Amino acid sequence: MTKIVELIISEEEKEEQDGVFAISLVEDPAIDEYWIALNKQQRELEFAKVDEDKRLLIAPALIPNKQIFRLDDDGSDYYVYFSKDTIKKCSELYMKRNHLQSATLEHDASVDGLCVVESWVKEFPIDKSVKYGFEHCPVGTWFVTMRVDNDEIWNKVKEGEILGFSIEGFFTDKLQGLSSQSLTENEGKLQMVKDLIIEEESTYLAAYPWDECIADQMKEYGNKETAEKVCAAIKNRTIANSVIPKAKSIISGERKKS
Repeated sequence: MTKIVELIISEEEKEEQDGVFAISLVEDPAIDEYWIALNKQQRELEFAKVDEDKRLLIAPALIPNKQIFRLDDDGSDYYVYFSKDTIKKCSELYMKRNHLQSATLEHDASVDGLCVVESWVKEFPIDKSVKYGFEHCPVGTWFVTMRVDNDEIWNKVKEGEILGFSIEGFFTDKLQGLSSQSLTENEGKLQMVKDLIIEEESTYLAAYPWDECIADQMKEYGNKETAEKVCAAIKNRTIANSVIPKAKSIISGERKKS
């Protein structure tokens, strides 16, 4: 059963450090969005056309309701997502706490010579993000522009070794953040969501059996381990896309248990 978790910024005083504290430059962005310098659909662009002299990278940092695949230490998979309100708070706290020069490479070593010089949250369908090729990103997306004065990092950008942004931060699991009293009051709704996930997973596997998916991906990749990972990602994303809107209606009380 795939777990889908909303991450929030806690209002509790003891959790006052919730939020984004760094932005990492990575080869495989969790949100599947690439900066303008190496956009998937624009790889033929030369860096001179992206104003290499300024060494600017422009890309989304967070996208509202985008399901981000994660693996627990025990190997179980799940998805997390952020609401528009949480993303707005993230962008504001990131600036307020002066984390503009806090950057890492592949969520590992800190790197110098990088600085976020612009940050904005998309408020209208047509804003300046459109001219950079991000018209498909929804309202509520957090964009950043990062200047790269580190020669080693910029060379990695030009070589395509790193392709996008990935945030680093502390967040609270919304369900875990509920008080025990609230959890008791909503346990019926929570059970409905769990039942819904089980039902959707069963429906998906009936339509596209696991063995069939493995066979298809083996033809593509020729490696069973890779095929299993790809099949898991396809299954989880398909189920998540179906479950999230229905789960929201359950939690809001719009959908009654039959």
